[in-house]
This record gives sequence, C-alpha cells and structure tokens, in this order.
Amino acid sequence: MIVLICGLSGSGKSSMIAALKSEDPSVIHIRASKLLSDAGKPIAHISKEDALMNQNALAELLAKELATDAPLVLIDGHVLIETAAGPYLLSDDALSNLKINGVIFIAADPELVSYRRQGTNMETSKEVLSHLMQLEAMQARRFADARGIQYARVDSGDVEAFKSKLSNMLRQ
Repeated sequence: MIVLICGLSGSGKSSMIAALKSEDPSVIHIRASKLLSDAGKPIAHISKEDALMNQNALAELLAKELATDAPLVLIDGHVLIETAAGPYLLSDDALSNLKINGVIFIAADPELVSYRRQGTNMETSKEVLSHLMQLEAMQARRFADARGIQYARVDSGDVEAFKSKLSNMLRQ
C-alpha cells in the first residue's frame, strides 16, 4: 500500500512518519524533496515551471523507488508547492503512474510551522501559512477524490490518530 503524506513544510510530516517507523521498521519512508534534490532538481525558491518539471521528474523517480514488496510505503511530499510566484497546486493527474491508495494531510498550527521555519527563506507569516494550509488541505482532498481513494486529516503530533488512519486505510 502506498499513502501520500502531505502538508506544509514544517508541519511535522517527517516526524510523524519517523515515530511510526520507530515502531514498525518495515514501513518505507520516501521523501519526495530528497529524491528531487538527489537527482539535481531545484527544490527551494523555484518557479512554477520548475515545480511542473519537478512533478514530472518525481513521477519517474518514485516509480523506480517503489519497486518494493513493502506492506506500507509512505511518500512524504506536498500537493501544494510554495514557489517564488505563489502557491502551485499539484494537478489531479500528477503521479498518475503510481498506485497511491490514500492521502493523509498533516495539519499544524500556523504558529508552530512559523517557528519551525525560522532561519529559513520560507514563508513565516502566520496569516499566510494559515491560508496555505487551507489550500493544501483542499487540494489533498481533491487529489484523493479525483482518484477515488481515501483521504484523512491528522493533527501534527497526534501519532495515535496517524496510526489509526493508516490502519483504517490498510483494512480497506
């Protein structure tokens, strides 16, 4: 089973996955940004054109990475890319070459995200982060609905709810 874990950078996606992985080492954690970075693709302060090219490159890179029989693969990524020109939403048909079984959106307090982003060149305005989080949540739902797959929302740091939502997806 492949589940896309999405949320703003700094929302706690990687921490939630790491907590799960510490209990179940068979879980495969794939960071989309690391795949792109390792492939020499730009991931910070990118244009919308770069975001589209990255989307296409990521589909190919993930297809290679997902040649596994692991019972659970978690893709740590985004359905909203923060570009220099503003938010770029992942298209409904993005990653269509992958058999994604579910989407979990990680929601976080904008103040926490702002704090985690201090010292970076990323957006830190709580008002803007709140808006971006709403957009990403809507796009995550839309992405799941367009594919006819499960969608769940989990609050950052609620590892028990995260495990429960994943367990429900595995049972489907």
